[in-house]
Amino acid sequence: MKTNNCCCNIPQRYGCRGTSRWIDHCHCHHCYLRGATGATGATGIGTTGSTGSTGFTGATGATGIAGSTGLTGSTGATGATGGITQLRGIEVQLQGEALTVASGAPVLFDTAITNQSLFMSYNAGTGLITITQSGVFYIDWWVSTDGIAGGEDVFITFSVITSAGDNIKASSPVGTGQISGNALIAITASPITPVTLQLVNATDGTIGYGFTLIKANLTIFNVAF
Repeated sequence: MKTNNCCCNIPQRYGCRGTSRWIDHCHCHHCYLRGATGATGATGIGTTGSTGSTGFTGATGATGIAGSTGLTGSTGATGATGGITQLRGIEVQLQGEALTVASGAPVLFDTAITNQSLFMSYNAGTGLITITQSGVFYIDWWVSTDGIAGGEDVFITFSVITSAGDNIKASSPVGTGQISGNALIAITASPITPVTLQLVNATDGTIGYGFTLIKANLTIFNVAF
């Protein structure tokens, strides 16, 4: 606002046009009276800038303290009582005065060492072991020998033969000494249709027994039903 009475006695501050100087009295009639400072204007609203790139991942913080152990759970119910298990088998030996076993003949074990089965039995007169229950059976045997006479076979050979058709052999090139063998057989049997087995001389000659206190041994036991 331009004033036409700038030479009054009331001190005022004037700004001269075209200069940055301020004076108390104006004598040039080209100055403006400085008004009071206006109120602050409203904040401008600028356009939002684009999103900046993602910063680097910070370092992993320290592992926290382990929590306390939880309470012990309640005891489960007691399971059912298991069935009774026992070894089921037979062991027999030849301890007598027998000297030889002929071709195709069974070893006649004369002494039962143990019989822990209700479904297996042994007949010393025939050398037959009879089984009246199905299952898997393991057989282990040995015979003390003193040579072979007659026939053409030169190897000592014995075989576990069953009435179900099994014929499991073991041989030795040594004529004098101990020959041993074993067999694992699955049998389907019942009291009405039993299965029998024997240990048989499987050569075409006569095998002599060794001059030992125990001439032969056979063990058979049930390993699974």
